[in-house]
Amino acid sequence: MWSTRGQFNTRDAESVLPTGQYVYGMPCVSMEYIVVVVVRVWRRYCDNDTQKWLHGLGGNKECYFNLSIGVYYISWLSSVCFPTIVLVIVLMLDKWLEAKIKKLTAANEKAKWWYYRSRVRRACMVILVIMYAPLTAVILQSFACSNTVPGDFVMDHSQDVFLYDQSQTCDDFIFQTVHFISTIYLALAVIVGPGLLIFQTLHLRKWDLLNKNMALHGYAYESYTRRFCFWEAVPMLRKLIYIAVTDIFPFTPLIQISVHLGLTAVYIILVVVGRPYRKCTWKSTRNIRVIEIHNGFEVLANLSISLLQVGHCSRC
Repeated sequence: MWSTRGQFNTRDAESVLPTGQYVYGMPCVSMEYIVVVVVRVWRRYCDNDTQKWLHGLGGNKECYFNLSIGVYYISWLSSVCFPTIVLVIVLMLDKWLEAKIKKLTAANEKAKWWYYRSRVRRACMVILVIMYAPLTAVILQSFACSNTVPGDFVMDHSQDVFLYDQSQTCDDFIFQTVHFISTIYLALAVIVGPGLLIFQTLHLRKWDLLNKNMALHGYAYESYTRRFCFWEAVPMLRKLIYIAVTDIFPFTPLIQISVHLGLTAVYIILVVVGRPYRKCTWKSTRNIRVIEIHNGFEVLANLSISLLQVGHCSRC
């Protein structure tokens, strides 16, 4: 969901940042859409007319883009590799910025480069939050083989078949490799990641370090009040439960929608009662406290989601 970051000031000499407002909380974007577009483009370049056109330009009659691997593997690679590459690049850049800041002596220069470092970390956090849902989906789907799901859902009972693409066999070396890497990501990114986020923010709150470490760790909690500094992990865990109900085991649609609708209702109640987001108003209404934009948008968005879930539930 969208939310506007609140204003903040830090007191630490090396982490003094300008006061400002920041936008955070990008909506989840599934890489499936990108995969579909890429596959369609490849197929378009593989038809006869395009082959003739390429041959007329001196090209080969054979397709220039030969899709030899399954669509699931493309989806898996796009969802797993992209956040991994981003994380590695940001870690390297963060180390470079840290070394540069240590060499500076002027307070103004340090403040400027601390600002750049915090922006880099914030951008990385936004990307990782966006990619959490598609990463979790492909990771959990890799365990959906006919030896773990009811046999009624597969057509080929002679071998271990992948549920979401039954032309794929789970016993293949490539799929076994995907399964092994998915296990590592499941443990580190999908489950441990939100847990570490909660532990980090609660640890900082316990020792009263939230303001002091705003430049270094503010990307994880600066949108939220002190009481709910850990809230960034709550929507992530919510997505994990959603995906687990629909992608780990083929429950009936009624069970899936009931769980989704129930979680949405609980989440709305928690937002209304707890108000985890910092108070904020638009510049045009900064002197008029009409609504708390953070919590208002969150409730409105989830009410829209609940209406969709109720509509699907009525068809069950």
